[in-house]
Amino acid sequence: MANLHKVTIRNKVIDAIHQCGWSVLILSELDKNPFFKLRVYNNESRYNLKIYSWNLSYGGKSRSKDEYRIQVKINRDDPNLNRFIVEVGYKILIIGYSDEYNVFAAFNFNKHLSTLAYSASFQIKLDTLINASRNGIDTHNKDNNELAIAFRPDFIIDYIENLQELHAFGESITESNQLRKLIAEPTEINNEILGRFSGKRGSIVKTITRRARNASFNGRVLKAYNYSCAFCGIQLKLVDAAHILPVAHEDSTDETANGVALCPLHHRAFDGALVAFDSNYKTHINRRRLEDLIKLELDGGIDLFKRSLQSHINIPDAPIERPNKQYINKANKFKGWNLI
Repeated sequence: MANLHKVTIRNKVIDAIHQCGWSVLILSELDKNPFFKLRVYNNESRYNLKIYSWNLSYGGKSRSKDEYRIQVKINRDDPNLNRFIVEVGYKILIIGYSDEYNVFAAFNFNKHLSTLAYSASFQIKLDTLINASRNGIDTHNKDNNELAIAFRPDFIIDYIENLQELHAFGESITESNQLRKLIAEPTEINNEILGRFSGKRGSIVKTITRRARNASFNGRVLKAYNYSCAFCGIQLKLVDAAHILPVAHEDSTDETANGVALCPLHHRAFDGALVAFDSNYKTHINRRRLEDLIKLELDGGIDLFKRSLQSHINIPDAPIERPNKQYINKANKFKGWNLI
């Protein structure tokens, strides 16, 4: 794979942050610096980031076949460019991007505070990249107790918010191995599992494994629906996976057959019981809700909304991935519909 320009890698970072629903303000350009600065924020949180970034590529013929690395090129004559510089108020990221696997690899800033060698390189294993591409995130515990972390673009905010705590798992091989196993086979976290981890690491495990489960569900459902809204057919990277039988219901599952791909408009309408579909996949508008909206003079755009709905939802080609009729009926009953 060809090496990407440093501006392209920066844009990959920005695109990933946008993909997570966060906003980005560019605080500094790359210019001659090996880093760039961003402010990322949503309605609840914001972070200032100083990001050192390079291409992540195969180590070369003289290296192990399962080794990928970033080649950290620095300027020995410039004290600002021959080491990573701490700045108050900034989270420091050291990352590489693999265009081949569409994943980032991140390295522990605290393990690399001294002056760097002229052509330093930081390594990560190929299987870690492959697992991250599949599961969303994975780890590699290196010989110096540094935990290298690979993650897909949709996990970048999870990494930013928890980067210090995640890298700290490298201090315990046992706990880092347990974290990796739980990511590969995400399950409901209970107190017994949390008790295996020290300090705040249990809450990080809970957060990351929950995201891994959600990402698995989201990825499977979107792929099944060809990344298109089941109600209107729109794509444009505006589509999310929604549970048919809500998570709040005791019988809800993360099976693909309990999922449907929806654009933001129809996702909110579906969750709010303004629209539904029956076990024959026919779409319905909640007339009682509509009458209430008319009384409140909040029915603006209803004709356009009706035209956006197809008579039947789009369904996956594979029968096993289509909405399960038991889940549909339970969901409609749960939301107060009588469509059986």
